Amino acid sequence: MTDDKSKGEFTDSELESFVRENREMLERLLCQEKEMADRFYQSGASRAEELKSRAEEKTIEFIAAVTDPEIHRHFMMAGFEFLMGVNAMMKAMPMPEVIRTTMDLAKETREKTFEEAKENYSRRKSASESGAPVSQKIDITEKPDTKEAAARKGAKSKRTASKKIPLKDESESS
Repeated sequence: MTDDKSKGEFTDSELESFVRENREMLERLLCQEKEMADRFYQSGASRAEELKSRAEEKTIEFIAAVTDPEIHRHFMMAGFEFLMGVNAMMKAMPMPEVIRTTMDLAKETREKTFEEAKENYSRRKSASESGAPVSQKIDITEKPDTKEAAARKGAKSKRTASKKIPLKDESESS
């Protein structure tokens, strides 16, 4: 037992007597520690709630900024300005005549395609506004039988079954 005291440790009986003598003080200390822990937890919880609400507010502000049409308009304008600058730089750069000819041909093709698309759109739009159905003619032609075509090539057909759809003769439709 003297070994225990030399190390600074208490025996069970000494600890029991200390607790009995100082019970009220120990209970008071434990109560104070518990109250301090509760206050710390409450302050942490309220701080967490405050941080959560601030994070939600900042997220809403960020989303509002990112989805603002005015900001999108500025970025689109900046993008168009950048592309126009690249286009001007390409025109001003020295380049072989074959590349310049190809670029001019691409520009003409793009403009022609744009005009055709604009005409088709306006034609479809006027047809849909008049109530007429917008349609286009589809020609159906008869294909040779796949087995005969495969036999002519000398290869076997991979199809296991084929279905023929009879086409109406013009004499039947009138």
